[in-house]
Amino acid sequence: MGRRRLLWKNQAMSEQVSEDPATSIGKERIVTLDSTLWEHIAAGDSLQTTLDAWLAIQCRLLGSVTQGVLVVSQADPDTAGSFVPRSIWPVGTKVSTGLAGTAELVLEKTLGIIRAGSKHESSTIGYPLKISGAMQGVIVVELDDHLAPDLKQVMRQLQLGAGWFEALTRREHANQHANDRQQEKFSLLLMQQFLAESDFKTACIGLLNELAASLRCERVSLGFVHGRTIKVHSLSHTVQMDSKLNLLNAVAAAMDEALDQDAVIRAPENDVDLINRAQRQLITEHQTGAVVSVPCYWRERAVGAISFEKSLGYPFSDVEVALCEHVASHLGPLLEERRREQRWIGAKVAEHLTNTGENLIGKGHLALKVVSGLSVLTVLLLVFATADYRVTATSYLKGEQQRVIAAPFDGYIAAANYRAGDLIEQGEVIAHLDDRELLLERLRWLTTERQHLLEYDQALGEQRRSELGVIRARISQAKSQIELIDAQLERSRLRAPFDGILVSGDLSQTIGAVVRKGDKLFELVPADLYRVVLKVDETEIRHLKQEQIGELVLTALPGANLPLLVTKIGSVSVSQEGINYFEVEARLLTADELGDEPDVLAQGLLRPGMEGVAKIKVGERKLFWIWTHRFADWVGLQFWSIWP
Repeated sequence: MGRRRLLWKNQAMSEQVSEDPATSIGKERIVTLDSTLWEHIAAGDSLQTTLDAWLAIQCRLLGSVTQGVLVVSQADPDTAGSFVPRSIWPVGTKVSTGLAGTAELVLEKTLGIIRAGSKHESSTIGYPLKISGAMQGVIVVELDDHLAPDLKQVMRQLQLGAGWFEALTRREHANQHANDRQQEKFSLLLMQQFLAESDFKTACIGLLNELAASLRCERVSLGFVHGRTIKVHSLSHTVQMDSKLNLLNAVAAAMDEALDQDAVIRAPENDVDLINRAQRQLITEHQTGAVVSVPCYWRERAVGAISFEKSLGYPFSDVEVALCEHVASHLGPLLEERRREQRWIGAKVAEHLTNTGENLIGKGHLALKVVSGLSVLTVLLLVFATADYRVTATSYLKGEQQRVIAAPFDGYIAAANYRAGDLIEQGEVIAHLDDRELLLERLRWLTTERQHLLEYDQALGEQRRSELGVIRARISQAKSQIELIDAQLERSRLRAPFDGILVSGDLSQTIGAVVRKGDKLFELVPADLYRVVLKVDETEIRHLKQEQIGELVLTALPGANLPLLVTKIGSVSVSQEGINYFEVEARLLTADELGDEPDVLAQGLLRPGMEGVAKIKVGERKLFWIWTHRFADWVGLQFWSIWP
């Protein structure tokens, strides 16, 4: 705990304490006066009155006391650790130097202290007042040395009185706590009733009616800030307010008065530092007994006020004023939130724009200003800047030509040297069919040819000229058959017609299987000639035409941009997965056509079936159009579809 400070005032404390009846009444009525003091303690109207009575009783019981003072700690957090004189006896006297010194000494030592009198000062006794071990105050009394008081007896009496002080303080705190709980309960009930109504106007009237009934008010009014003044929104027990224009103006003026001073204003009683002219005018013009106007706040900003009015002869007590302030502090944010929710969308947008404009123009809000500046620059860039618009489409590679290698005749698979995916050179045997029957057939025809040659030689030797022509025909037939079989034997070797890649066909798992003449066994594409097939969405096909240039990035080669040229635009759409697209063909540009560009084709990295994304340059367009034309087209189509 920090150092305790005792704040003394030079003036008399007549403004802080209640008047002591003993100053004007004789000793013969001591018993009656003591009874009055005990009634003050028993009633517990306020802590100030209770402590005044307690100090007076303590001084009376000691008998030889000429002056007493009660010093207590400050409740304000800003002055925590400071102590001020709370009560003095007799009322209206100034604290003597001896009392002040003893009080400061007790605060410093936190012990009971007895200071014997001197020639110029009387004896003083001080005792610390603690609650739960914490210093709460000091009681100091000055004694009449001529009466020769028993100092020990005085100290014991002060010790006993300290117990009374603790009990009275705890009772006051308990009463305050109970009062706070009652206020909280009342506020929660009002909130529950207010939230139960869906209509804001009806909810406000019901809330004001409940406040009027609970506080016994003649009228309760609710107003909200509009511009620079308050406008009355609702009155208790009143639905139509048009006929009460004068009353509304007077109530609004009273609310404005409370908001201007940022304080609770009451009339006819009021703080001397506050002005209550509008409140008193409301009382005079509309025969009201008492008025209390309480400001309402939302996010630390005054947004309205609640005015409470009572009939003649029924003033507001301090407890009721505190309850009014408590209710307004709890209901103010809720009322403002509901009021804002009930506004139409135009008012919300206008307020948001106004607040944003004020933040942009006023001080602070650096982040908002930076973001707004960047947004403006972005909009200007979108509206005026241009860029190359490119149509994007998924794509895949396809061979420039595709050769089918089919079975030349009926037969059986004898061997398979290659399969799909293999690179093959021109003339290499991909596979061959079983040729054993052909070889046997060839051997038979060779034998037949030799026999005919022998017959020819015999006929020539015997000069059988009539048979020579027939034998020569038979020899020619045998040679033709041998040539045919040789051709079939050659065709049984399935050779690659050019350098390329097998894209389909795998006979390695079907050795010995039967094939029929014309069956497709392999598909071969060139290794360096490809076509690019683009799947262009039907909404973008109108932008494409032949000879447009673009780029292709394959999934397998993300670091290489392959230049291409559009060669053909399909005229029939294809539907796939609910999307219609057109197939557009393009060819890859070679190194000779590109100059110094790297020739990816020569690197042998491309393969048929590779997929990627192609972008075709269409021309320069506004950035705004590039980013919004798809949505604009969709909106236009939807509008057209629903237009009658």
